[in-house]
Amino acid sequence: ASLWLVVARGAGLALRPVALPGRLVLATEDGRLLDPADEGAEMSQRALHTLRRQLDQPARQPPCSTAQIVDRALRDLLFCGELAHDDITRFRAVSFLSHLHPDDPGPLVALGMLAEGVGARAYADALYERVESRFPQSHEAAIARRRRRLMGSEAPTVH
Repeated sequence: ASLWLVVARGAGLALRPVALPGRLVLATEDGRLLDPADEGAEMSQRALHTLRRQLDQPARQPPCSTAQIVDRALRDLLFCGELAHDDITRFRAVSFLSHLHPDDPGPLVALGMLAEGVGARAYADALYERVESRFPQSHEAAIARRRRRLMGSEAPTVH
């Protein structure tokens, strides 16, 4: 949907993103909803009503911000990286998420764990230290402390 939005805006069409749980649709100026997941087909009122009833959503959804679109795209990318067991894709997605949400220690811990997994232990240690200093009372700080202890207790292996 994000790509459709960029192309539509480039073509001079006034579409706005609307976030629904599980999907992002585009609203036209006259209120119609287009579903990029269904090749841009107009979402019927019946389909929308059924979806809202299933999800217990209000009748009108507010437009979503650019940050919400980016967040959703990054989380989709992260999910795809997990499915493909692609650590580089996961690392990039979590890295961007940590910048998008600087007040959330979760992406920093996830990034540290991914860094550990690819052997970047010094980077992982620096990330964990940042979590501990910026969010000392958080659950993530406790995880960061444990990860740092584990990394310190593991002697490097020579192959």
